[in-house]
Amino acid sequence: MRITLIVDAERLGRGPAALDDRTEAGAELLACVRGLGGRIRALHPGASDPALSAFFEIELPGTSAPQRAISDLLDCQGVTAAYAKPADEPP
Repeated sequence: MRITLIVDAERLGRGPAALDDRTEAGAELLACVRGLGGRIRALHPGASDPALSAFFEIELPGTSAPQRAISDLLDCQGVTAAYAKPADEPP
């Protein structure tokens, strides 16, 4: 399951390198992702537009409903939004 996050770049810094223990918000978000058993990555790595550095994707194990994970992520400081993209439909 994949969840897309939009974060407050001012609190977490800009880009995936800011998501570490250097900021309280970054440490909290990483701990939450680890607690969910997930991995986080920048959604637009290397983008030149600074606004795109606020988007991250979390890959979580399993295919269960993402509502609890989204709720946990929204409780983290610095997370502005979290959502799971619905499954694609066949044409």
